[in-house]
Amino acid sequence: MVSSRSGNRRHRVELQSPTTSRNAIGEAIETFSTYTTVWASVLAYGNAGEETEASAPRGRQSYRINIRYNSAVDLTHQVIFDSRTFEINAIDNHLELNKELTLDCTELF
Repeated sequence: MVSSRSGNRRHRVELQSPTTSRNAIGEAIETFSTYTTVWASVLAYGNAGEETEASAPRGRQSYRINIRYNSAVDLTHQVIFDSRTFEINAIDNHLELNKELTLDCTELF
């Protein structure tokens, strides 16, 4: 099993927030823009609930992305990792210590 503790943050991920702009005919368009790039551990959860490296073959899986605490992260944001986009479903601030966050995510296809 691969630990999600801070020593294993070896992946670079982008944290993106939503922005609204207008197209040529004035319709509101929601896009995302990167506001920071951080080190993270990215773990996929397989069929039996075991953790696997994020580079393993994937299907419809859940992912846990562990990062240092960042007060700007919320559920409207998304994560970009290795040209893949992840929706944030839940955020866990470990013991409310403001030291690290675990983002429960699903990949957007």
